[in-house]
Amino acid sequence: MNFYTNIFGYRISIWHFLIVCLLLILIYGYIVRRYLKTDMLQGSFASCSGCDFWAISHIIFYALLGYFFPGYTNMIVFTYFGIVWEVIEESTGSPEFRRAYLGSFKGDKWWYGRVTDIAFNSIGLIIGNYIASILKPCETCPHKCQSFKCQYNSCCCS
Repeated sequence: MNFYTNIFGYRISIWHFLIVCLLLILIYGYIVRRYLKTDMLQGSFASCSGCDFWAISHIIFYALLGYFFPGYTNMIVFTYFGIVWEVIEESTGSPEFRRAYLGSFKGDKWWYGRVTDIAFNSIGLIIGNYIASILKPCETCPHKCQSFKCQYNSCCCS
């Protein structure tokens, strides 16, 4: 399990990705509430439940995770944390939570967890890992394998 990657010569941690993602969500939320007054990402792109542009953002974010931090173990860890995050979103998005812990509630539900988001996260991870398997050689393989799975089955790439 490797939670570091190199991007443009810089060693990047998974925490960098998570912090940037959270900041982007908070900035977007501020812009929507302050200026736009409507969430553009709630627009549907298909007639299925949960098929909105937030789902696309989940696919993109998890595809980036899958690409920059490939591996089956990482996929399991990211899926687990994605499920935990959806539970947190669901509980913190409830009116009861917001009244009890934030002191006010205006009636809108900004945070909301969805089972479909977990499916979209998985799709993103599969896409990212697949692209990594084609384009990105394993950086930590002692055999310098040029594939996603070490052909010698003896390093962290396996």
